[in-house]
Amino acid sequence: MVEPTGIYGFGDYVVTLPLQGELQRIDSGGLITSIASGISGGPVGVTNFPNGDYAVALSSFDSIVRIPRNGGAVTTWVPSGVLGNIKDLLPDGEGGFYVTEAGGTMGSRLMHVDPVGAVTQVLGNSAFGILQAAAIAPNFIPPPT
Repeated sequence: MVEPTGIYGFGDYVVTLPLQGELQRIDSGGLITSIASGISGGPVGVTNFPNGDYAVALSSFDSIVRIPRNGGAVTTWVPSGVLGNIKDLLPDGEGGFYVTEAGGTMGSRLMHVDPVGAVTQVLGNSAFGILQAAAIAPNFIPPPT
């Protein structure tokens, strides 16, 4: 069974397959290329570091790993125990990320991870409800009149 999550598009799409432990790229022509496989921990969200490396949220370990864009060793960026029940992540535009958590022992929270990996809570608690995903709201600036 394929359960794609963590889909984002900036030309090509990058998809996490949690049940297969795989990260795949799908280009505009539909060609599927494996970026990384054998990722234990159920990858559920993906976005990019400023240099193009992949930040991947692992649901089973509640951690975030870094996967080099040109291949190489997967490294832990935010270890287990800091975040809880990760659902999604997205870039903050300054080298860090926002992470959504849904329920679990730490409640439902929106967390911020700065460029060096320090984690702070933005909002939420155990009574907050369930956060499943995060999105960047567009900033529309009207034309001058």
